[in-house]
Amino acid sequence: MNQCNWVVRARRLSFKDWLLLLEAMRFLVQACIVIRIVPFKYTAAWLNKHSIPKKEESNADVIDLITKRISWAIEAVSRRGLQNSTCLMRAIAGYWMLKRRYILGVISFGVYKNADGELLAHAWLEYDNHIITGKNGYEVYTLIERFGRGRSFEFRT
Repeated sequence: MNQCNWVVRARRLSFKDWLLLLEAMRFLVQACIVIRIVPFKYTAAWLNKHSIPKKEESNADVIDLITKRISWAIEAVSRRGLQNSTCLMRAIAGYWMLKRRYILGVISFGVYKNADGELLAHAWLEYDNHIITGKNGYEVYTLIERFGRGRSFEFRT
């Protein structure tokens, strides 16, 4: 029954929704490849180096709608297509999708030590203090670094 509901909902999507889902899939796959091949210090430096927009951002209502649609697309593809995508992959894919629309988000990284003493990491994408990806449980993580919006980055070894 659950699969039938998904098929019915998928048939109701507009052509623009399908294009957005395909874009999210493309950027999630690219983020996966980058994370697995490129060392993180180079990825982080690249995120900061290439973060200057080419034209002015739109008004707040339009940006709010765009960020909600991008969040929906990334979460939908992550649930249905790329179940093994990590929070970092989703944050980078969302960052690239925003950047294509001349909107610059910020990728935030945090760490948390759980009751067993394990150090856990989490990444989330923000724009104007709104969380676009990685909303679940980000509050417990201690922010250690932010990337994007032309911020300087110096990798500490």
